[in-house]
Amino acid sequence: MSGLTSRRALIAAGLGLMATGALSACASTSRVLSEASGLTLQHFDDETPGASVAVAVVGDSLSVGVVEQVTGVEASGRWAAAYQTGIVRLIGGWSKVGADTATMARSAAPVTGADALLIMAGTNDLPSNVSFDESADNLEAIVSAVGLDKVIVAQIPPLIRHLDDVVEYNRQLVALATDRGWGSCDPWQRMREADGSWNTEYYGDGTHPNSAGYALAATELYDALVAQLWGS
Repeated sequence: MSGLTSRRALIAAGLGLMATGALSACASTSRVLSEASGLTLQHFDDETPGASVAVAVVGDSLSVGVVEQVTGVEASGRWAAAYQTGIVRLIGGWSKVGADTATMARSAAPVTGADALLIMAGTNDLPSNVSFDESADNLEAIVSAVGLDKVIVAQIPPLIRHLDDVVEYNRQLVALATDRGWGSCDPWQRMREADGSWNTEYYGDGTHPNSAGYALAATELYDALVAQLWGS
């Protein structure tokens, strides 16, 4: 939905930090309808969250961390529906710690009921010196395997030993997405310093963020998915 902007804060709830806060759409002001699973549902221009979009996720350890933040459910390997409320529903996919794009391409499969695909991939390609052309072929194989027209790729976060490579990878990733008609987003944008390194507030181990970083990434991703997919 064009013009949609949103900001949400995460609070500790149950097994993970669950998202809550405010979203705004177009020229209207959103208001809270109800809360379920720790997530605040919203109302946009007399539309209700019943008009939602179901998103499948394929990714590496970063997707594992984000999915667990949103759902409170461990998402390792193939995972089924975990988050069933709200404008955007994460309903299943394949996520694995240490997975590169080639492994994802071999493991990806259709997800019943999914409307769109979120891919969080590439972080493990750079340390293995996988060329972007190889990564791009693998990303296309993932999209083909899942079989959905609506696709969003997430940029990769800072990697302490590959700062310049990350900048170039993300540049090419966004260009690929544009060329293929996919969406793209950067859930780590507020965690990057000007030189591309981690903001120390969110620094984890140089590849992964800390808990605060995962919470912020979950917020940024949810906002991007709402903006790019809801109502489309």
